[in-house]
Amino acid sequence: MGVLGAGTAVSVPVSLDLNYTCTYPVINDHPLGVKINTNLSKTHIVGRPTPGYPINAVGTVDGGTTQALGLVSVKTVEGTADARIHVDAPGSGSNQTVSLNVARTPVPASGPFDIRTSGIAPSVTFTRPGNGRIMVDDLTLHLIGRNANGDQVNQGSLNAPCRLDPGQNNQLLSFAIKEPPAPTHPTGPTTPGSGTAPSASGAATGSPSGSLPGTSASASAGAGAHGTHSTPSRAPGGSTASAEPEPDPAAGGSDRAQASGDAVGGWDTADLILVVGGGLVAVAAALYAGSLFLKRRGAGGGS
Repeated sequence: MGVLGAGTAVSVPVSLDLNYTCTYPVINDHPLGVKINTNLSKTHIVGRPTPGYPINAVGTVDGGTTQALGLVSVKTVEGTADARIHVDAPGSGSNQTVSLNVARTPVPASGPFDIRTSGIAPSVTFTRPGNGRIMVDDLTLHLIGRNANGDQVNQGSLNAPCRLDPGQNNQLLSFAIKEPPAPTHPTGPTTPGSGTAPSASGAATGSPSGSLPGTSASASAGAGAHGTHSTPSRAPGGSTASAEPEPDPAAGGSDRAQASGDAVGGWDTADLILVVGGGLVAVAAALYAGSLFLKRRGAGGGS
């Protein structure tokens, strides 16, 4: 009256009619017809547990059983049923039990009647690929009979083992067990390692903003932006020493030209006037010293 849930893919309707012979206390053997209805999958994946599927089954009680129940004043029946099935699969054949609930059902005065059962199929995990099948076996009824007042007639449950009649096709479903799909690892174009490209300014010397070797970035930036300058140092003898460093011999010609342009561009008009004026003062001082020397020499020769 129940079956194992055996699928992880799309389910398909499954139905099976079976005949049993049940042995009741006192009233002995009586036939019971069972119709199983469920939805199961025909494909399984190795290592993936099957879900629990709802199972519905209807058992048809014959008229002889109805008459016997009436003799002991049973007006309703309810309880449970244990349905045994066998799962045949490569390396994992096993027997399972599906527990079903028997809804409270009125017992007619005569003739056959149906009892409805429902439950959830247990889960199974398959370990090998191949083909499998589900076979339905015997079942056992655990019934409680009640009289017209709702009082229990029998002490405890009325247990009735039911044997599957021989000569029937009891296969509920055949299915396939497949290996899990191989994982996919999408690949894309390899991104080459990116480095920091040197800036156009300062690329030849390694100094920021195109400043020449030996000068600070702040000094170069200040001279160009605000017209300020550092006071030139004076060489021995009163002449002004050039603050321009020697160009880098490793640098290319264009870099040297750029560096020269940057150095000239760093001097404003005031800087040039100071340099030229300093040179003229030095020349005038030399001429004045020379004239004094000649006069003194001439005066000495005359005396």
